[in-house]
Amino acid sequence: MKYTTLGNTGIKVSRICVGCMSYGKASENFHEWTLGPEDTQAMVKHAIK
Repeated sequence: MKYTTLGNTGIKVSRICVGCMSYGKASENFHEWTLGPEDTQAMVKHAIK
């Protein structure tokens, strides 16, 4: 498992973590900030480079 520092926090997280809570279908008044399938796919591809 590869780890990286989360921004400037000093916290070490696994690279696979990548904020997985951000992926999914946004619903009105609930998780409006989630990324749709296309943005999710682009982020995951970037993360596994």
